[in-house]
Amino acid sequence: MLDQLTNWGIEISKISSHVYLFREHREPFRNASLFNTALTFHETFSHLSPKPPFLQDVLSFIFDEWKHDWNKPLFIDAENPDSGISASQMINLIKCIGKGLRDSLNVHTGDVVMLCTSNSIFIPALMLGAICAGATISGANPNSTVTELIYQIKDTGSRVIFVSEESLGVVSQTIESFNLPSIVVLASLERGPKFGAMTVGDLLDYGELQWDRLTTERQMRSRIFALNYSSGTTGPPKGCKISVFNMMAYCCQEIVFHNESIKGLRASGKVVPDTETDIAFAPFYHALGQVKYCIVSQVLGSTTYVMKTFNFEKFLDYIPLYRITSFVCVPPIAVALAKHPRVLETDFSSVHSALCGAAPLGKETQLQAEKAMRHPRLRQGWGMSEAVCGVTGFLLHERDPDISGVGYLLPSMSARIVDDQDQDLGWNEAGEVLIKGPNVFEGYWNKDAETRDAFLDGWYRTGDIGVMKRDGILHIVDRKKELIKVRGFQVAPAELEGLLLKHPDVADAAVIGIPIEGTELPRAYIVPSRPGVDPKFISEYIASKLAYYKQLTGGVVFVDDIPKNPSGKILRRSLVPSLTLSRVTMNII
Repeated sequence: MLDQLTNWGIEISKISSHVYLFREHREPFRNASLFNTALTFHETFSHLSPKPPFLQDVLSFIFDEWKHDWNKPLFIDAENPDSGISASQMINLIKCIGKGLRDSLNVHTGDVVMLCTSNSIFIPALMLGAICAGATISGANPNSTVTELIYQIKDTGSRVIFVSEESLGVVSQTIESFNLPSIVVLASLERGPKFGAMTVGDLLDYGELQWDRLTTERQMRSRIFALNYSSGTTGPPKGCKISVFNMMAYCCQEIVFHNESIKGLRASGKVVPDTETDIAFAPFYHALGQVKYCIVSQVLGSTTYVMKTFNFEKFLDYIPLYRITSFVCVPPIAVALAKHPRVLETDFSSVHSALCGAAPLGKETQLQAEKAMRHPRLRQGWGMSEAVCGVTGFLLHERDPDISGVGYLLPSMSARIVDDQDQDLGWNEAGEVLIKGPNVFEGYWNKDAETRDAFLDGWYRTGDIGVMKRDGILHIVDRKKELIKVRGFQVAPAELEGLLLKHPDVADAAVIGIPIEGTELPRAYIVPSRPGVDPKFISEYIASKLAYYKQLTGGVVFVDDIPKNPSGKILRRSLVPSLTLSRVTMNII
């Protein structure tokens, strides 16, 4: 399988060569008949990506061709580095948990197992143990409220819910209050009961279970690996059906990108270790955690230091202490990397891969963060739950000349840009991005109408407004449904937010439109970086930089924090209730 991926990886070079060809010979191609017709870039690039060789289930993919030391730690507790779990321990736990779920809790193929847990070194074993039993996993934030939990538990029909100590109370309350049949299992290897609940340790006495081998596309598409709930930024969260086929496709895309990146770095003369050392603070229950840490890092034989919860000061301590080689962050952390004084004192020399995703990152913030870290480039990527995780990215040795793009399409991905009438647009024209590829989900759970509305002739509507440059790099402008309409003009919140984050008095920012008399007014919610900031100066700053219709005529509101989902996307709907506050409290000008 890995040899096949290596061969598939050669195609990445071919894709990159074509991209560079367009870049280096821009004038001839600009005038070529190819670009004077209705033919658009998705037709140009889609044939360059072959169908990838991933007809295999996830557990077989990880363990059947294991080429690393079985006794080397895969996951280490960053707070307590004496606590770790090796590959041999991992596969044993996975099989035992799978057997315990089957024999003790009667979990079978198609049942849903929810993970409402904070990070720990054992979470990958819980997740993959459920997969071993043939179940579908669904992650939930351990900080969820009863209202949020009841929605997801009922929607998924979760048979078993793995919980951590901090989420045990609210999950148990939810189950009891609504008389749900779900079984709560505490994510502890100690024998139970503990805090009144059975534990994972209670599942380990039933022997080992051999997982189902899936070898055809039909088998893999019919087996749902995960129900990952969309962020709900524009409505109630929806469960994205991620099949084994989708998950395997994306894992292969990630591994090919990783392998090609390492080749590129070494070709440039950079010394890169044979295996990665990651720092993981992204939630394992989230799609990113499922893919990067629970699957891909194991296939690559990486060592991952796990942070239970994110603390920026500790993160800075761990980078040089453990000689971290790669990390993935979200825009709020990138902003901290750009502005926190301790970053300048931290040794980032071991890091060769730093990726920021979940939401657009301003050019100035990216440059400031890179300057502060000194060594790694901060790359951007773009994706969504409906595509497992990612759609575009940069190889580690690649660089966007504009430092504003989100990368090239991943292997076997195609994209279109369409206008409001769903007509194809060409290079350098802004419109909604539509995507197609093997990692695009099977549809929304129990929502057939929403699934139909989400696709146009087999192309998934991302809802993101983007521009494809002639060099093949995609640029995301904003969310289609988040654009503010000011007297007929379209205003992108991301543009204002990026500019606000450049101001020294702004630690974080979000912009929404306030409906008034048939139009909307841009309003900024600001987390000030110091006491005593005058909102008038913030408004004047924007007025000096942008056209009149982009000015903050809806006011400036000071808040303690900007509401965001676990992946870092701004929850704009959560800002609306604050409109009931007094004008004095909100510092509206």
